[in-house]
Amino acid sequence: MSKEKSKLQLLEEILEDHPGEYPSATVKRVRNLVLYVEENNIPLNMIPYDDLDFPNDWYLYFTLTPEWRNKPKKLLRLDEQFGGRYFVEALKQRCMKELSMSDYFAEHAVDTLILDFNQGQLVWPSSLKPIKEADSSILRNVSKTIIEMMKKRRG
Repeated sequence: MSKEKSKLQLLEEILEDHPGEYPSATVKRVRNLVLYVEENNIPLNMIPYDDLDFPNDWYLYFTLTPEWRNKPKKLLRLDEQFGGRYFVEALKQRCMKELSMSDYFAEHAVDTLILDFNQGQLVWPSSLKPIKEADSSILRNVSKTIIEMMKKRRG
């Protein structure tokens, strides 16, 4: 019976198979996170994804969990055994922060990113541009409507 490979072993294999594909800063941040989690036995719901840069580090980290591959966000959200649920939520929070997106549109951004991750590509930021533009457009329209409603009430 073979023992499952650790994330650190998988990272080293990926880097060996794809030399130069990932920026050294990305490799360093992901390696540091993997080491921290493994050495300190951090529970899956407590992994500090905040140190990962957006989105390249997230993509590399995603590839280190074979159980997440080829699963849509909906199934990852249900995955507590391998931490998919926590990864997706952290990625959503990062989308909201980095892209100044509302909760609703951050969900769509995560759908797009997970799809890209599963296809082995990251076409950032072009894949998220339509979502961000839609979010901005709707927020402008909602703000305009609220201002108009307030003006009508006042006068």
